[in-house]
Amino acid sequence: MTSSGTAFAEREYNLRAAFPDHLQWFARWADDSERSRASMRVVRDVRYGQGPKQTVDLFPAQQPRGALLFIHGGYWRALDKDDHSFIAPSFVAEGIGVAVVNYDHIKTSAPCNSVKVYRHMARAENIKRCRR
Repeated sequence: MTSSGTAFAEREYNLRAAFPDHLQWFARWADDSERSRASMRVVRDVRYGQGPKQTVDLFPAQQPRGALLFIHGGYWRALDKDDHSFIAPSFVAEGIGVAVVNYDHIKTSAPCNSVKVYRHMARAENIKRCRR
């Protein structure tokens, strides 16, 4: 088996083909995420850039002791943060604030633009911590 060519890329990156039941998982994630947002404090759609999808949902912990930045999968082409809020409750319950980030898809932006924004966000947060 070679590690180059279209067949290799398709096998490694087309998870929808590898998991025929993916639509059931997407539906479950969406339902669980909706319930999570309804049951806990969330600050929705905080803008971090100019792109149409450059927003983040913040799930603050009551007594924070850390933070998790969650960037959903989708290979810069698919999916949305709204379907990944389900990850927040268990972390928040343990004092870990959660930020679930959305990003512009490749159709509207290059991946490197979002990566630059994440680096900027991380630097800005580190600067704030150093000044405290």
